[in-house]
Amino acid sequence: MEVKKVAAKSVVWSMYGNAFNQTINFAIFIFLARALSVEEFGLLAICLLMIEFSSVFQSFGLHQQLIRQKKWNNSLASTAFWLALIVSGGISILILLFGVPVAYFYHSSLAANCFLLLSLFPLLQGCRQVHASKLQRDFKFKLLSIVESVAVFFGGIITVSLAFMDFGVWSLIIGRLVQQLVELSIIFSSSDFSPSFELQKSYVVKIKNY
Repeated sequence: MEVKKVAAKSVVWSMYGNAFNQTINFAIFIFLARALSVEEFGLLAICLLMIEFSSVFQSFGLHQQLIRQKKWNNSLASTAFWLALIVSGGISILILLFGVPVAYFYHSSLAANCFLLLSLFPLLQGCRQVHASKLQRDFKFKLLSIVESVAVFFGGIITVSLAFMDFGVWSLIIGRLVQQLVELSIIFSSSDFSPSFELQKSYVVKIKNY
């Protein structure tokens, strides 16, 4: 019964956190829609799409695999951590090799420079996956929700402040980057997981076949 209560509270905290984050992001989006030019807003939409697109291919079952283990396996988690870095790092490299030149050729040097900074996002998101999974496995959804909300709020303040200073589309990218760094640093410090330097083939196959 106690587990059910904890799980129910976790769901509630996740819902509150998600609602808060979506509200803040929507408000920022509306503000930027009025503050940016048509060309900048179009580039903004492309950047947002890139941020979301880069996160789709990074989990590959890692999250569910780690949470559903009967006991926390540090060797499996360490393998998952380095595997996540390899995959996310590969996505970052693909953005650098293909996204930046395409953005420059079809749009502008501004778009290419935006994509250059956006290439950091997959790597940052990949770094937090295993640590966040450990916190979720320990039912620390309240902590995760608070951390994500604080990061979104702080990143939003940076975004709006830079927009007022006429940073254009850079206001969103820098704000989101600050959000990612704040969230990553707090999650790292809050999780008791510390990855060891190992990448076991058996665990890689297990994750791949999940």
